[in-house]
Amino acid sequence: MLQTLKGRQLFILGLTIALVAALAHLWLSYSLASNPKINGVITYVSDEVWYVDSSRNILREIFGLQPVSINGSGYAFYTIAFKDKASMEGGFLLLKTLVEESGGGIVRKYAKAPLVAIAIPSNVDPRGLVRGLDGVEFVQSGYPYGYAARIHHYMNYEHPPLMKYLIGGSMMLLGDWPLNWRIPSLMMGFLTVLLVYLIGYRIGGFITGVAASILALTDPILRSMSAVAMLDIGLAFFGALSLYFAVKGRYVLAGIAVGLAAGVKLSGIFLIPALYIAMRLDGFRWERALITTLYVPLATWVAINIPLILHLGIYEWLAQIEGALRWHTSPRPPGGPPVSLPWEWLY
Repeated sequence: MLQTLKGRQLFILGLTIALVAALAHLWLSYSLASNPKINGVITYVSDEVWYVDSSRNILREIFGLQPVSINGSGYAFYTIAFKDKASMEGGFLLLKTLVEESGGGIVRKYAKAPLVAIAIPSNVDPRGLVRGLDGVEFVQSGYPYGYAARIHHYMNYEHPPLMKYLIGGSMMLLGDWPLNWRIPSLMMGFLTVLLVYLIGYRIGGFITGVAASILALTDPILRSMSAVAMLDIGLAFFGALSLYFAVKGRYVLAGIAVGLAAGVKLSGIFLIPALYIAMRLDGFRWERALITTLYVPLATWVAINIPLILHLGIYEWLAQIEGALRWHTSPRPPGGPPVSLPWEWLY
């Protein structure tokens, strides 16, 4: 049967199969992301606690925005940030009384940070509620923070900001709730399955493309990373996007995609030598290949970081980049995340 189909018909048939695989992947990932066990109150999965909370802080500190979190009963969540633990302890009983008088309640009193999370009717102004309290630093609307010291000021500078922009944008548009944090990851996982079909078809034809999309569907790591608000799926998606443009000979677009991948995680820079080799094998002079594969990704990466540069200043931003490189290559304390050296990032 396949022999009787023309090239475009085969492509459309394969794309249809890949679309079904991508939709199946999206459904499986969505089922994980919307599981009540990881979608209730005060629920972060693994490193979501760092990326989601830093996304919320970036919205507030850099863009002057705060997301909204309102549950099905019409209660809005806020976090009251005190200047220090003494101020929190001194004002807690009065805060509790004021919150309960408004018809709300205390959701969490933090042990590691001077924070108190509250839920109050959505028509109550929390800033008016705490106006008489001493030592309040700010009021943060949105889902309660995770447990960690200084989590309300954590910006995750050890990783570039692109994925946190996307997580924050989803929180602003859809509401600050676990499933909504994960929408960018869900969509990137869906698109990655389609991209691997397009790449496979371009390289090896119908069978290769369909096999690639089915393998992506059955990959448990891709499914898991598509279901949580973490960085790895962004790196995978933009990496696949760069490969797609490269196999089509659209090298400038491939270079931009490499910059976007590095804007999610610094390990995206290891796509640069692969893209350079591809251009040289395609007959491009070394000068053109160098500009496209080094300067285009660099310009894209810097553009992604402009909000941070404006917020921190160029020297402090560069210091944060240096600190990030040290953090990635230095030993961790016992029980901390494993260290990986630069050549292991390439692997």
